[in-house]
Amino acid sequence: MALISCPECGKHISDKAEKCVGCGFQIHKNHNHSQIVYHTENHQAGKANDSQGSSLLLWIVGVLIVGFAFVFFLYKTGNLGIKHDYPASVTQNFMNMCATNGGNQEICSCVLDKIQRKYTFEEFTVIEAKMSLGQQMPDEFLGFVAECKQRKNY
Repeated sequence: MALISCPECGKHISDKAEKCVGCGFQIHKNHNHSQIVYHTENHQAGKANDSQGSSLLLWIVGVLIVGFAFVFFLYKTGNLGIKHDYPASVTQNFMNMCATNGGNQEICSCVLDKIQRKYTFEEFTVIEAKMSLGQQMPDEFLGFVAECKQRKNY
């Protein structure tokens, strides 16, 4: 009688045993002792590979979730770097209105750039329509003006 290791718990058991006395793992009967040992080692290696594969898969899924969350955050805050196109007439009207309200070319361009990175044209037209009906400029626009003035040291 030879001793082999249980592939499940590692306990030494007889090569004649049908199952492990430690954990109850069913031992496959083979007539050749070397086949039992080979089977046992192969089973343990398979478990290790499964564990490594699961860890790698979880790591990849985690990285993807964090990546998508980060991109979504950048998109919602307008920092993704995507600049929405507005018709030339709209940008010119904005620049004229900005200049009429005391902004210089550099500040007005900076504010427009921030607006175009934050808002689609459709979103901007809704805001612009509300402003033309007398609603105050959104606080975020005022924040853009302050940021641009600070950046340009005005």
